[in-house]
Amino acid sequence: MVRVKRRYIVLDLLSPVDNCSQKLTGSLICASIRRSYQDLYGEFGIAYLGTFGVKYFNQITNVLIIQCKRDVHRQLLHAILFVKAVDSQPCTLSTIYIGATMKSCQKFLVRHSRNELFKVLQQEAIVA
Repeated sequence: MVRVKRRYIVLDLLSPVDNCSQKLTGSLICASIRRSYQDLYGEFGIAYLGTFGVKYFNQITNVLIIQCKRDVHRQLLHAILFVKAVDSQPCTLSTIYIGATMKSCQKFLVRHSRNELFKVLQQEAIVA
């Protein structure tokens, strides 16, 4: 028996509206990505996509991790580019990292958060 190989995609939710992510959930984001995927690849594409889902969503940092099959992760990245709104709220999804395991994505998020924190602190030091 062969195991199912997966990919984990780390995304950043970018919104022009403040507090947009406070109203959003992982299932709403997943539904908008699925809708975009269906627009691009049709019914056959949705059947081939199978199950995918949001494994992690932080409403404070607007970062989420999506799990999908390895065979369709490139098509899913194409569909993510065409997401312009989630639950009628304008926002875009930006891909930050693609990993083979959840642990590698978590390690990346720690490094990414640390780098973002250093950037903010340096900007504050320059202003002050």
